[in-house]
Amino acid sequence: MQSQESANSENSALKPEEIQINQEGQVTKKPRRSTGGHASMSEASEVDNKGAARKRTRSSAASENPPPAAHETASTQEVPLEDEEKENMPPAAPAAAQVTNKTVAAPVELTAKVAEKVEMPAAFTAATSSSSTTSQSIASASASIVGAAIVLPSAASSSDRFHMPKPAANRLVSLATKSADPAKCLDRIDDMYEIYYQQEHIYMARPYMDQQNDINRKMRSILVDWLVDVHNRFKLQPLTLWLTINILDRYLMCVQTMRSKLQLVGVSAMFISCKYEEIFPPFLRDCVCITDFAYEREDVLAMEKQILVTLNYNIFVPTGYHFLTRYLHSINAADSLRHLASYYAERNLQEYDSINYEPHMMAATSIFAAMHQQEESIGAPLETVADLNKFWSSLATETGFEAEALLPYARVMIRHVSEEPETASRRRLTACKKKFSVSKYMSVSALPLPTLFGGDPAPVQAEHA
Repeated sequence: MQSQESANSENSALKPEEIQINQEGQVTKKPRRSTGGHASMSEASEVDNKGAARKRTRSSAASENPPPAAHETASTQEVPLEDEEKENMPPAAPAAAQVTNKTVAAPVELTAKVAEKVEMPAAFTAATSSSSTTSQSIASASASIVGAAIVLPSAASSSDRFHMPKPAANRLVSLATKSADPAKCLDRIDDMYEIYYQQEHIYMARPYMDQQNDINRKMRSILVDWLVDVHNRFKLQPLTLWLTINILDRYLMCVQTMRSKLQLVGVSAMFISCKYEEIFPPFLRDCVCITDFAYEREDVLAMEKQILVTLNYNIFVPTGYHFLTRYLHSINAADSLRHLASYYAERNLQEYDSINYEPHMMAATSIFAAMHQQEESIGAPLETVADLNKFWSSLATETGFEAEALLPYARVMIRHVSEEPETASRRRLTACKKKFSVSKYMSVSALPLPTLFGGDPAPVQAEHA
């Protein structure tokens, strides 16, 4: 009795969650778990019994429900779950949000919020809402979206150009450029140069000295001579020089420039050209240093920005060098002819009169004069028009010019080459002549000039004071 009373007193001191009643109705203490955190033997046996019961339930369910047919996919099979497993599963997603093969429309509230934040242009909305949308309406809507985007000038028609080479299908000779080397992309050459012919008349400079009040032709000649010297010192690509002169003339055609800023315009134009053509363009500090620190780096950057805005960022344009290399490749010209034609062309870049001629005509005339010089150097003077047409027949189709059409400008070009302009201090502008006097260019500037028949060269327009 005392032991039973003592047990009852101990049990009365226990907490309610620590008390359990056995089969005999006696109040006992629940067994504690082991210190290692593992369940006791009795709990382990209960877990095993539950696992066995689950297996028996699943086996009976499988016997009642046979396995699906072979054509049914695994995603359609359902495995019965116990109540405990169903309680632990997350709630099912609403049926409207389930992914199906059908397109789910966006909620009205979300569409309204997006419409408030993103306002499309009216032209675009009208073009898209119309059921009969055409390519013209889409183009107008795109233009309104771009807003202040740069609009390229429309290509000039064939009638706007003075000379147009014959199409490739009408050529009578097999040009050397039509080789089988796929790396040269020669199947696209004709398409590219057709675009060049259309754009050269748009982006070529027009005479502008009458609009300038503080600079004249002589100042331009001095600047171009200095740019040729800088171009040679920096060892830049030939196209860089041609593009620099193009940018310079087009800018001076649009903006009144003081003589104190003329060199700044020239070095900034070359800085822009180097970014387009050179793999390793000169640094900004090099451009400042080459001017003998006459300008600060901020001045060059400000002028660069002003030039780009003035030209509407139309920088890479067809120049005479594009056509010069095209014509030389078409006849597989020798190195001596290439250097001599380049010398005649670059020397005339210094002359203001070259603006009056189209780039592809200037290129064709320089090759014409160079071929004329080589014919005379081997003792075969050209004394008649028939002789001219005979030696020029290989390029007449490619350039679109007959020999007698190039003869007047060739006389002017050779006269410019024979002259050496001087500054007010009697300093001769011979940068181009010195450049082509080295062995790299086979010293072509030292060769005798051709004597073109048909009278004296056309007179060069007098320079402004």
